[in-house]
Amino acid sequence: MTYKQKKSHCIIPIQVHVSNSSYTPEKDFYMWVNDAWLRKTKIPEFENDFGVSEEVERCIYKTSVQLIHRAKASNRTPFEKTLKTLSESALHSRSQYTSVEFLRHLLATLDCIHSPEDVFKHFTDLSFTKGPTFLNLSILHHENKPNEYSIDPDVPSLKYAYYTDPVKYKGYESLLKKLGALLHVKGLEEILPLEKKCTEVLNEMYSDTLYSLKGRDLVKKFSKLPWHTFFSTYEIDDWKDTTFYYTSPRWLHCYGHMLHTIPIDTWKLYLARCYILLSAEYLPPPYDLLHYNFFGHVAQGQKQKMPQLELLVNMVYEYLHNPFSELFWKSEGSEAKIHTIEAFTKHLVDSAKKRLSTLDWLSPSTRKAASHKISAMRFSLLRPSQWPPFSPPPTLDPKSLLLNRFLLGKWSRKQEFSMIGKKTTLWEEGIFRVNAYYYPESNEIRIPFGTTYSPFYKVDAPLGWNYGALGSILGHEMCHGFDEDGKEYGPTGKKDPWWKSSDNRRFNKKTKGLVEIFNTQHVMGKQIDGKDTLDENIADLAGLGISLDALKQELATRSLSPEEVHKAMRTFFIAYAFSWRTKYRDTKLRTMLGVDRHAPAFLRVNLIISQFDEWYDAFSIPETSPLYIPPAKRIRIF
Repeated sequence: MTYKQKKSHCIIPIQVHVSNSSYTPEKDFYMWVNDAWLRKTKIPEFENDFGVSEEVERCIYKTSVQLIHRAKASNRTPFEKTLKTLSESALHSRSQYTSVEFLRHLLATLDCIHSPEDVFKHFTDLSFTKGPTFLNLSILHHENKPNEYSIDPDVPSLKYAYYTDPVKYKGYESLLKKLGALLHVKGLEEILPLEKKCTEVLNEMYSDTLYSLKGRDLVKKFSKLPWHTFFSTYEIDDWKDTTFYYTSPRWLHCYGHMLHTIPIDTWKLYLARCYILLSAEYLPPPYDLLHYNFFGHVAQGQKQKMPQLELLVNMVYEYLHNPFSELFWKSEGSEAKIHTIEAFTKHLVDSAKKRLSTLDWLSPSTRKAASHKISAMRFSLLRPSQWPPFSPPPTLDPKSLLLNRFLLGKWSRKQEFSMIGKKTTLWEEGIFRVNAYYYPESNEIRIPFGTTYSPFYKVDAPLGWNYGALGSILGHEMCHGFDEDGKEYGPTGKKDPWWKSSDNRRFNKKTKGLVEIFNTQHVMGKQIDGKDTLDENIADLAGLGISLDALKQELATRSLSPEEVHKAMRTFFIAYAFSWRTKYRDTKLRTMLGVDRHAPAFLRVNLIISQFDEWYDAFSIPETSPLYIPPAKRIRIF
């Protein structure tokens, strides 16, 4: 089935013919495809990088702004009235100082803290409003089972690499000092050593092994944590008889110990830090400018603070994403497109099963289990299968953006918890996102509507294009079910390692070559960590292989000339490189190395396509090419 594309300005043109490039395919394939675009494209001043995903997101952003502005019409729904009030609070500059007074009120409540339980209550309040905390409560999705609660460890902190970078550390210290002075919180920067230490401890103690206990048994096992305060804050009345899943028991014990041994005044300072940093970007100058100067400019290299309209849209995306997704779909969506993408996905699944069946290094029983896991994967495509019911959003204040952020954070959390005990799947991200997700706990892949926009998928694209773009994304997510983490989960999402020890040994041997290839790369004087980026590199490599096989299977069903087949193969690899085009600011690129589990985009293209015989054939790559890898050394894992 095909669909008729709705009229939209969200169409990024695809480009099969490469021109105006000073590179050749054998010299640098990524640059050969993307050179002209990289030279002419400017990163928006308030962004730290810009790629094809961001191009699509900018188009979607324009549609979102139109939908938000449309909410000002006279015949508004209750949700559209919420959008109107939120818009007023964000865009009317004369009312912004009301938010400063609200923050001062929050800070004043810290004077009422006298006990560890009071400290715990404040952090739980922050968690309930989706703020920084030490212990979160979220939803655990099971395959074909009702949703349950999950207690998740956390630390209000920065990424650990920021604490070990002298420039970022000093910049962060300066930020805390200046914000503390403005808000009369003396010595706010003195919380830094504890913040860093807590981050180190959680990194050491974190474990993703899942445990479960009734609420009454949590009280016995982790007795130093005031659980009655935690659950009453979350408005869970029957918590004693409710089952809660949790991870990292060592951290839970440690947090309980810290509550009772760290001085109350130190905790007050930590809480002040949390409230201030959470609030700063929603405040008027100089607060928002100080926030931008560190988190935007120093940390990421941005040239300009995010515009207020952008902040408004981000708030809608973050806290109202489910009802806004439904509004967005009614405006832009197509049921026929769902069927088209479903058929395309099924073809990829068949390709993946066939490819896995040919892996001679996996034992026969594991190959069979892998095929079963692929067959059992759930694909949520474009939008949720059902729009979940929601209670009306809270009454917002047209003069306090910060208050509205807290109100919406709490409302959003309540909507999530309304799904407890139900099989309904609540999407954590809106359908307007340009991304893709694999959830090992439910063996589910989600591809939001935004990811199916051109240039990732176009119904009339040249043969090979959709496989190189969206096909490789789907293949990538499927392969996360078999990477170092994914292979620990079975077809229903239960953590139950199903690989034989001999399979794991061969897996480690096969992946060693991929680790070494990325380890040889240096970017801006820093070495790429092939081990840290391994899972993503495996998914890139195997996902492209799955999609390539699917394309070859389709080509075999058509009556095509050798020239047409050759052209389709070239289009496939060009589309893959095109879909990764990204321009980075130097600061962003330097920061992501060692922090981001994804290698830079140009490496994810050149080091991956050079593993495929078909790429060499399609572009007549000679042995003298700097990308050339002898056939015997080309890597195939899945």
